Amino acid sequence: RKKSSMNDRPILLCDMDGILADCNRNLIRRYNFWTQQGIPENEHLDKWVKDHSMDDPRVDNKIYRRSFCDPGFFLSCPIIPGAQEAVQRLSFEFNIYVVSTHYYSNQTCTWEKETWLERYLPSLAGFGIFTKHKFLVQGDYLVDDNMNNLSSWKQAHPNGVTCSLRYNWTHSAFADIIADNWQDLADKILASKKER
Repeated sequence: RKKSSMNDRPILLCDMDGILADCNRNLIRRYNFWTQQGIPENEHLDKWVKDHSMDDPRVDNKIYRRSFCDPGFFLSCPIIPGAQEAVQRLSFEFNIYVVSTHYYSNQTCTWEKETWLERYLPSLAGFGIFTKHKFLVQGDYLVDDNMNNLSSWKQAHPNGVTCSLRYNWTHSAFADIIADNWQDLADKILASKKER
């Protein structure tokens, strides 16, 4: 299938942590190692800690945050199921950029994220924008799981389309498009593009 010209394609901005990279699974593995809790890997750690913190004095709702500071954390995250195929489909219709937060407490964060993209999504390697101020980045669509990112970006780009995945417990119910998985999300984004 032939791609449309780069100049006439809309811009799709895509978060990395929790959208492309399965940071949650990596967080659970590390949390289980530190606490011996035995949380199933299909749980969402933020939700599990919140649901259990009143019942179990061993639960520390901040212990897992240190993972983000650990060298190797981002590089060792698996890819979210279906993301590779969906990004490939969307790349025929969109210019795609990864917009991800740089954790200043982790000196290897940006290098790890770029290396992760080279490993799992080589077509996006070199197309990473690392900032916590995502609202400053111009685009037509934003896929993110953080309500603050989605709302501030929407406020700055009122004609833009916000998207989120239910796969991630922290998905925003306020996104314009909410999907169950990456295939569903790609279908909905492509349908939305036809309507615009």
